[in-house]
Amino acid sequence: YSCDICGFSFARNHDLTRHIRGHEPAQFGCERCGKAYTRLDSLRRHYVRKRC
Repeated sequence: YSCDICGFSFARNHDLTRHIRGHEPAQFGCERCGKAYTRLDSLRRHYVRKRC
């Protein structure tokens, strides 16, 4: 499965679908530092790892 936007390839369609969301504008923002993510799990990881 290959990304039409950047050409990156994946073995599973699920991984491609998740990757494509990364090309969309960030919609999940940290209330503390303002860093924004395209995926909610990335924002949660940001909080858990105390990146701000």
